[in-house]
Amino acid sequence: MDNIHFEDVTDIDNDVSGLGALSWLKDRVRSWTIGHLRGKILFSIENEIKDAFNYAIHNTNCTKILKLTVTR
Repeated sequence: MDNIHFEDVTDIDNDVSGLGALSWLKDRVRSWTIGHLRGKILFSIENEIKDAFNYAIHNTNCTKILKLTVTR
């Protein structure tokens, strides 16, 4: 696997409470969280998932698995 890429990261729930008069910041906190995920964290998550897939691909004997499935 050469690449994995998340296309859409929008459905994020966050619980911001206790802001009182600053409750108008809730939407900005959500937007910042999504932007931070896109800019910094998603790259790391994508790499971890890609590495896990590559590990599984290289360490799985598909021929053996298919033979076991066919003979059952």
